[in-house]
Amino acid sequence: MRLGTILAVGSLATISAAALSQDFAVQRMEILRAQDMLARRWVPQPQPQPQPPQAPAINFRGCAYYQDANWQGKWRSIPGGTRRLSVGPTWNDLISSFSCSPACRVVAFTDDFKGQRGEFGTTAYVGDAWNDKISSMIAVCQHPF
Repeated sequence: MRLGTILAVGSLATISAAALSQDFAVQRMEILRAQDMLARRWVPQPQPQPQPPQAPAINFRGCAYYQDANWQGKWRSIPGGTRRLSVGPTWNDLISSFSCSPACRVVAFTDDFKGQRGEFGTTAYVGDAWNDKISSMIAVCQHPF
């Protein structure tokens, strides 16, 4: 919800329905003379920048992989040390992002531990070269956790 100041001329101190329908909350109201309102400089207020998405915390030793970029959509976990020759028909060529616990990463392959090989830690997007192309993977974790 946006907070703002309503400026009104003389006795016309009403808040329009349009202002209220725009998710607007009145923080303060000032009644001004017409010439004072015209003389006022209008400075646009900067809009806060949206925060970039944050990776979900992984509370086990391993990684999670996600169907969509920015850790969105369906997800599945892969514990450290696990080798998946196939991610299965429901996940084959659908992985777009990874979130890993500290000291862990995923070694990914395009075809049953063959084909192209890539390594990923926590990443919001695997890149165009890897997006929706992963078929098998190994979760590798360093010691100590």
